[in-house]
Amino acid sequence: MRDQPTIRPVTSIRFKTLAHKLADAGIVSLRFDKRGTGYNADKGSFAAQTFNDYYDDAKDALELLKTNPSVNTEHVILIGHSIGTYIAARLAQEFDVSDLILVSGPDTGILARHGGATKIPFGLSTQR
Repeated sequence: MRDQPTIRPVTSIRFKTLAHKLADAGIVSLRFDKRGTGYNADKGSFAAQTFNDYYDDAKDALELLKTNPSVNTEHVILIGHSIGTYIAARLAQEFDVSDLILVSGPDTGILARHGGATKIPFGLSTQR
């Protein structure tokens, strides 16, 4: 997600601030709005998206980022927030990334609310 709200009607600039701080340190970053939000508001309903839709979009974004000549593809760090922690962890299993940062991961019930996942990262269980 870029800067736009998804569920709550509150715009957060924390991701924008993070991107600017990374840029100040010479680090290229890519952030994007989920389908149905922000600049992607015309790309379908946010509520209708599934985990796999989010994953596919993030995978496409990572592949696009790796084609940019200013990106050091030997040093890619994924940062995931909320449901993005599951997405980033799954991407880290399938792509060569140097680091993984997971922030405020949700309880596993979020997967059911977003259409379930075909694969839960790192062998996590939804059993309590």
